[in-house]
Amino acid sequence: MAQKIHFDFSANPTDVLGSDDHAIYETRMRIARLGRDLGYEAAWVAEHHFTDYYATPSPMITLSQIASQCPELGLGTCVLVLPWYQPLRLAAEIAMLSNQTNGHLYLGVGRGTAPMEHEAYGVPMPDAQGRFDDALAIMRKALAGGTFTHEGKFISVTREVELRPRPRTENITFYGPYANPVSARKYAEMGLPVLNAGYPSPESQTASIKEWESVTAEIGGDTSADRINWVPTVIAETDKEAYAIARETMTRFFQLQSHHYTVDSTRYDQIKGYESWMALFNMLKSLGDPDVLEGLLEHLFVGSPDTVAQKIEHHMEMGYNHFVAHCDLYALPFEKIERSMVMFASEVAPRFQVGFGERRAVA
Repeated sequence: MAQKIHFDFSANPTDVLGSDDHAIYETRMRIARLGRDLGYEAAWVAEHHFTDYYATPSPMITLSQIASQCPELGLGTCVLVLPWYQPLRLAAEIAMLSNQTNGHLYLGVGRGTAPMEHEAYGVPMPDAQGRFDDALAIMRKALAGGTFTHEGKFISVTREVELRPRPRTENITFYGPYANPVSARKYAEMGLPVLNAGYPSPESQTASIKEWESVTAEIGGDTSADRINWVPTVIAETDKEAYAIARETMTRFFQLQSHHYTVDSTRYDQIKGYESWMALFNMLKSLGDPDVLEGLLEHLFVGSPDTVAQKIEHHMEMGYNHFVAHCDLYALPFEKIERSMVMFASEVAPRFQVGFGERRAVA
């Protein structure tokens, strides 16, 4: 089955337990250069603050460093949390980045879901959706070019201004992260294509994509836009070996996520607009149960190259056409990250994308 879909990789700061921050940031750049050399299309980074959960408080700084060493790579964010930014400044930084790379910018944007981060920045979570709406509107106006103003509920631009440098608008696409069909509808109405970086069931993911497609068609949007899935990935010669590595690293990974998102708290039940998140994060906590974890691993890109290829076919049937291989799982040594990335690039991706790897950097 050879057809044109997209394969990217994530490049987050990580290394074996006990590594200092300088070391994990050096490993991140080793991952970025490896992905470039293997022929992946884009490098993606997260945004997280104040914990060990891929500490990346400024995705734009990270992407600028990657662009300086790997200018041919596309660059992605999963996600820029807009309520914490001055949106006019962020738009200007995006405009700068679009002129510092030859690749496409895949900019996932969201309102944020970790109470601790909102509290630290003094942004009440009930205001997050409104601040997100204002920020996205300002950024879209600014990046469209020309002078503009904006009057919003939380954030306004009253002085008429024009961004400089002028952005390469054809190289910038915003995406909306969804957790269920309701959020898929919301982002479709905002003209934001699909980005999944969570763990809804396959049935929920399929329903969300169908909802996004339906709403996008209703409003005359582009239903052919990329539908992106960021998927934890562990590949080895055998399923047995890959699953053993995944069990160890994913257990640590979900423990770290649970701490970051304050899963033991009941605060989500009390925050208007976030009522559904408590159930989602309770699911995250349940992944400490080996039986629950085993069920999830069946849907992630874990296994031998043949097994992972079969899983990609299933994800394509769900409606995805663009994948981010999340090989840089928490506390894995670089050698295991490298093996998964190499095997994915050499034994999996070419089955689906004709010519994958032909754009490799020339030494």
